Amino acid sequence: MPMSWPALFRTRRELFPGATHKHPRIDLAPELFAGYAVDPIGDKEGVWDCTSALVDTIRLSSGEHLDVYRNNIKCTRYSLPSICPHAEPKLPLELHPPGDLLAEIECHFRELGLIGSDESLHWVGHQARPQTRCRCELAPAWFFRPRPPEWGTLRELRNALVSMTKRVGPYITGARTGHVLPTQERSTFDALAERVYGLTQALNIPLPPVVTNPRAFQSRPHGPAALPVCGSAAELIVSRADGEQWLSNWRAVRVGVEARLAQLDRVAQLGIGPEDVDTRDHPLEAPAGTPAHLRGAYEAVAQALFDVAEFRRDPPWGAGAFRETARTLAQCIGAANQRYLEVESQLQAVTDTQGCAHHEALAAIRRVNDAIGHVVLRIVPEHAAVTHLQLVPAPDVAGLVRRMRQQVSRAVHMLRTVAVPELGNTAYVWPAERTLVPAGVLGELNAAGSNSVAGELSINEAELKILRELKTQHPLLLKNVDLEVATDLSKQTVGHAVIALVEKGLAARPNGGRKGVAITPGGIALLGRVRKSSLDHP
Repeated sequence: MPMSWPALFRTRRELFPGATHKHPRIDLAPELFAGYAVDPIGDKEGVWDCTSALVDTIRLSSGEHLDVYRNNIKCTRYSLPSICPHAEPKLPLELHPPGDLLAEIECHFRELGLIGSDESLHWVGHQARPQTRCRCELAPAWFFRPRPPEWGTLRELRNALVSMTKRVGPYITGARTGHVLPTQERSTFDALAERVYGLTQALNIPLPPVVTNPRAFQSRPHGPAALPVCGSAAELIVSRADGEQWLSNWRAVRVGVEARLAQLDRVAQLGIGPEDVDTRDHPLEAPAGTPAHLRGAYEAVAQALFDVAEFRRDPPWGAGAFRETARTLAQCIGAANQRYLEVESQLQAVTDTQGCAHHEALAAIRRVNDAIGHVVLRIVPEHAAVTHLQLVPAPDVAGLVRRMRQQVSRAVHMLRTVAVPELGNTAYVWPAERTLVPAGVLGELNAAGSNSVAGELSINEAELKILRELKTQHPLLLKNVDLEVATDLSKQTVGHAVIALVEKGLAARPNGGRKGVAITPGGIALLGRVRKSSLDHP
């Protein structure tokens, strides 16, 4: 005897005891069951096995709604929910805070048992046309390997956070604002809050501060999550004045957890992900044959840019680690900025139509470093550090490094190069002064006692100007302040140029570091040959 439609579903229900939880918002799409005599009340659990059941409804600001059916999503092995680029219709993400809509839909499906504890949601839409069908890889092979213990704890914390805020959200900004929190909802919230508190302590995640608003009458924190409530102990009413700030604080914690989960996904993948930079394709080392001063500027800026991008994407956990890493990063940024200032005129002279790549890289570095400073100086609370950093646009590391290499290569080709076969050395002089170092100069510098010919000689415009002033005032000892006035250079530029000249043996401090500097015989020989070379090669 053939079974009827409801009886058939009851049999399938026994064979596949999957999603068994009832939910008041579950409904059916009636047009999908036309022609069948289905009791909408008695057979709801049986029909729930059908993939076309209505699970949720998203209310839009225009008064319309978007229905979410069971077959609008797929399960994925990734740590976070995602949207297929071909999905139709698209979810109205812009109407909600970042990540909230997908997190709430995923929480709804998980409560109904449609998504496993180690799975996430992937929105695919209706897939009504071949062009809108999902072709994404939902279960890569590398995600079937054992995950680290931290991953499971972070997943559990994220799910608990979403469930906790979802429970009290309607009593803060929804239709139940100002209503008494029911006893069942209160007990469920308290259990979730206890779980959230324990997991945050286990992961060493800073808790949000207690929300205090002097304008809120008799508002007090409730439970380990410090939910701002008012009213008697038996009848709790969530304070709307403080509740929105409370939701924002815990949303920031959830964003930090999601950032860490995304980083663990990238670590688990084989090879380089789309958001990563392969240093084999975009090396952080300068091209071979680059002079020392240009090489130092390029490598310092490139390394600082790479470190800043990594810090923004995956900030260190814990206040102590965050501050220590930020302090080290600040020192690297300062060194990179100083190296760039030493060769700024040379790099600015070979900029392309898009501008100076090194300057743009330093600007991107400063934007991220400023956001880090806001956290270190406690302008931004520690629990919101990840959210604050991700508000800064991500630096285009690959594009900037590629343009920086091109800029350095152009600067090298503009250098006047003279080979010295007998010494195996090369002398470089920037051509802005129309100067050229002939091959014999290095030999004369050796005879004059200069130590500059050990590898290569580099004279920039500032050093040449100071060297000429020292030659004019020879044998007087000039201090840096005297050179600043005579050469019209900044204090910083003069200081670095004098140090470079002393290291190259073109200048000396015979009476100590504070008694002034004088030109050496090697410097005089260099100026004499440079002046003669300028006349011979106009």
